[in-house]
Amino acid sequence: MQSRNEKCKCGSDKKFKNCCMKDSGGSLFRKYGYKILILVFVCFFFSAFYNKYISTEETVWCYECQRSVPIDSKGHQTEPITE
Repeated sequence: MQSRNEKCKCGSDKKFKNCCMKDSGGSLFRKYGYKILILVFVCFFFSAFYNKYISTEETVWCYECQRSVPIDSKGHQTEPITE
């Protein structure tokens, strides 16, 4: 194991801490940050697309919850509230 204050083995005449140590042991996000963000975006987009267009479960709008609920669920206000 090379000490951080020894000369670097790559031949640059710099200390190891100022030469090759900077690139070793970097965080995963620094190395692959944009790839991770693209992967998260693609997964989110696929999930949203699947839930909206591919999911075959029929839904109705609940006026009380203000969201879509399965058609066979109980206890939701599926008709508009009229006064």
